[in-house]
Amino acid sequence: MTTKEYSVLELCEQVLFVKKQTFKNSQDKYLSKLSENYHVEIIKKRPMIIALTTKGKSPQQVDDTKFLEIIGCDIGGKDITLLKFILKSILERIIVPGQDEIAHHAKQAGIWSTDSRGSVKNYMAFLRENNIIVEPMTIPTWDNNPLVKRVIDKETGEILPTYYKKICNRIYFDYAKDGSSFQRERLPKNTQEAIEMAYYNSLPEMMESKIYPLYAKGHSDKYINNERMKAQDKLLREIGTAYGINYCVRMDEPSINPVIKGKLKEYFGIGV
Repeated sequence: MTTKEYSVLELCEQVLFVKKQTFKNSQDKYLSKLSENYHVEIIKKRPMIIALTTKGKSPQQVDDTKFLEIIGCDIGGKDITLLKFILKSILERIIVPGQDEIAHHAKQAGIWSTDSRGSVKNYMAFLRENNIIVEPMTIPTWDNNPLVKRVIDKETGEILPTYYKKICNRIYFDYAKDGSSFQRERLPKNTQEAIEMAYYNSLPEMMESKIYPLYAKGHSDKYINNERMKAQDKLLREIGTAYGINYCVRMDEPSINPVIKGKLKEYFGIGV
């Protein structure tokens, strides 16, 4: 710890960065603020001389510093507690990591004053912008059904991919448990695996009977893609119903940057 004495003017110019009169108008307020990081002692009253002795970091400050070093970015005015809660929720895989659910559980835990999804949406966007939550890897995929129109690169003659398949874990959940979106229930792992297997086993038959004929009828790609998404959603709900699920939906699980994922798991005490 180090101690340094300041006149009021020096204190204002070197530490507080406010005008001398501003300090005098709210002296108690500024002394209280200084006490957060310093031991404050008034050595002399006229003219006032103030001694500041640096404090060691509190356990919470040490903990926050470690977290910020792991994620490696400036969070500005963002609430560090909510950032921690979002990332821990994703890594723990207990709740559905959607905006409504995270906001609700953060409020229930007493770390956030509102269950508004807008705040969490902004925080999730911040995590993506800073490469903490990363987009899933994609691989080019070709549909070999002869009815699917081939798109060819005019310069190279290469047959372009029909679509790009995302490589990521998917979460299956009951969309409207108890009629409340923020109480969506993440299904048990074995149930999720069974539903996923049934879905992909049934998908080729659904494509043959409902989607490929649309190509033969000359419908636009936009129309076909829209019909395909509706048919896939319906298929998933039907399979979910067979497993006793009210309204089965799935979402891509947010992916934490692998460079920091292990460090965050260790930080939160989650088994690697």
